[in-house]
Amino acid sequence: MINVVCSLWGDKYSDSYVHHLKESCHRNLLHDFSFSCITDRTIDGIDCYDPPNPHTWCKDTPLWDSVKLYYFQENFLNKSGDFLSLDLDTIFIDDIDLSEYNRPTIIYKKWKLQKEFDHAIAIGKTNRTMINSSIMFWKQNSMVDYFNKYKNNEEEHNLIEGGSDNYHQFVGNYNWSYFDQHFTYSYAFGCDVNDQERGKYRPFFLSVIFNGDSPMIDQCDNWVKDYWYG
Repeated sequence: MINVVCSLWGDKYSDSYVHHLKESCHRNLLHDFSFSCITDRTIDGIDCYDPPNPHTWCKDTPLWDSVKLYYFQENFLNKSGDFLSLDLDTIFIDDIDLSEYNRPTIIYKKWKLQKEFDHAIAIGKTNRTMINSSIMFWKQNSMVDYFNKYKNNEEEHNLIEGGSDNYHQFVGNYNWSYFDQHFTYSYAFGCDVNDQERGKYRPFFLSVIFNGDSPMIDQCDNWVKDYWYG
């Protein structure tokens, strides 16, 4: 059993994003799964849970997606088994089999040059990490110590600019595993340093994330809509 979890707050995304994400799991996730959404609203047909932390809806908190760190707390949602967290702006292109992943796994930005990363750190940019948490996979209670490290200094950690990705790389310092080469790519930035074409359809990948300055999925009038509507 895979426990799929996403989060929805604010007015950027509509409820339809949650429904489309759940339907994509039905089409492409090759596992039995439950589907849950952390949200401040009620969504028909979706198991909704209140936010587990007081900062979730605070736009003034630099660590704006701190709710995603709470995914790792002990006995999260009182479910057992593996967790798959997905950002709402994620699309599955092909079938997803997670059986080969046996430890906490996250996205590595293969589309970004190491020298770009080093330069961003040197000039103090907030978007300076090679890690992307749009998709994460882990076993329940396997990262409780990692969560507790965050929780013990939560107020201080919430001042980190750029969200949880920067926390993962520069504070948490967890020894993540990474999804394999063709698991996902970025709509805005491409798939690797030799193919950074924006918006390209890459059918040999399993998924695509709409990070950075990607368009809203529901406003795309190209191949994206075929996967959005299924």
